[in-house]
Amino acid sequence: MLEAVPNLPLDVNFFVCLVTNSSDFRLMMPTVELPFNAKQWENKLDKEQGNYSYKVFCQGKIVGHFALLRVDHSVSTATLGLVYLAPALRHTGVSRKLLELAEKIGREDLKVKTMLLNVRSTNLPAYSLYRKFGYEEYERDGDLVRMKKTLH
Repeated sequence: MLEAVPNLPLDVNFFVCLVTNSSDFRLMMPTVELPFNAKQWENKLDKEQGNYSYKVFCQGKIVGHFALLRVDHSVSTATLGLVYLAPALRHTGVSRKLLELAEKIGREDLKVKTMLLNVRSTNLPAYSLYRKFGYEEYERDGDLVRMKKTLH
């Protein structure tokens, strides 16, 4: 069973243990500073900006993360970002559950009506998953694909 727990008080140092591959860090945040810069992540996940960070657990073990980031302090629009799932759980159906969970929290807890996300066109598994979930492209900038979905 997958569970999302609000990352409060904000702890960004767990990323160092969870994400062990610099390529995964770059997929999560293309502008990431390496070695890991905690201040950069704290600024990105600042709750005072209306951003929400969630640690994802499976059978009591932390296996991932996602954030719902407010767009221009909009109440009804958020960007799903900083998504990560442990490599051992990818391609097992857990990614779908993580996305379902993020959408449910956005829709029910945060009253989000429109979910945005960015994905690299080279990240085919993630791109395909988002398409299957009804996300539609609305813009491209090089290999960066911007997608959106109306939550019901």
